[in-house]
Amino acid sequence: MLDSAPALLLLTTRPLPEHPDAARTVEDLGRSAQLARAAEASSVQHLALAPLDAAGIDALLRAVLGGPAPPELGAWLLAHAEGHPLRSAELLRVLRERGALQRAEHHWQFTPPPAGSLPASLEAVLRERLRPVQAARPPGPP
Repeated sequence: MLDSAPALLLLTTRPLPEHPDAARTVEDLGRSAQLARAAEASSVQHLALAPLDAAGIDALLRAVLGGPAPPELGAWLLAHAEGHPLRSAELLRVLRERGALQRAEHHWQFTPPPAGSLPASLEAVLRERLRPVQAARPPGPP
């Protein structure tokens, strides 16, 4: 199929201990004969993105909060989201919802939440976010 028509394959993954199959899938695709031929023809682009560093987290905080963030928030977010942009954004949303991150006049106030009080993974954050939607769904088949 790849030999006869243009195709777009967009694959995103991040090596996570709880999902070891994702890394194996990427490796298997890398060994695909059709993709290898496409790569030789210079029609394959591989873009590897590194996790956000402290400067990246600071830029994300400025964009989301609309200005400077409390100094300790960047370090806390980097430690808890490990540079993952979506997890960082979702944790910020959870912090705001739970009152740990509040707007006070012209600045933000951050109170680190107790250890273990936040969802432990991105999957858990998203499950928590979808819980009200699932609860509102009428019973019966979809």
